[in-house]
Amino acid sequence: MRAAGAGIGVERLSVYEVPFMVDPGAKRPTRDYGERLDELVAAGDRSGAVKHFMRNAMGIPAPFVALMRLMPMWKGMKATAHTLPYDWAALGKHTMYGAPLSTEEWESVTMPTLVVTGAKSPAVLQQGSRALAEALPNAELRELEGVSHNVKMERLASVLADFFAAEDDFAVVNEPGNREDSE
Repeated sequence: MRAAGAGIGVERLSVYEVPFMVDPGAKRPTRDYGERLDELVAAGDRSGAVKHFMRNAMGIPAPFVALMRLMPMWKGMKATAHTLPYDWAALGKHTMYGAPLSTEEWESVTMPTLVVTGAKSPAVLQQGSRALAEALPNAELRELEGVSHNVKMERLASVLADFFAAEDDFAVVNEPGNREDSE
């Protein structure tokens, strides 16, 4: 989104559940999340960085994280753990601790933008998606019924195909309660 707003020629944009934390009562991420993440990555502790992300950003209970470490997917997460600080930097610390999103920050993202969220996703992700759709000047929010954060690509693909293939004017759908099911 930041690159698109910098004028690199993006004509249409879509995002799925950008994890902005706009709920002032949210307990995650922890206040020292970014600093601790940087320390773990700098020390080469990729497993520790993934664990820190899962526990202190995602809020996954310790027993589940312990089980995840035994699964084959852990190896893949460790392989990309060094990129977690880039994600944190791109999101911006100021968007992660309950403050409303700034319309001024996103005013240059003027191209038609589809913001998609799953109806079964965690509330904090749904709230962040709604807040982003409201902050962007030309956005539509789509809530996919029956879909969680771990979206099935075939379900999302048709929504994206329709959006990116559209040649007509884009209808701005920023008003609360004006969400559309993808089916």
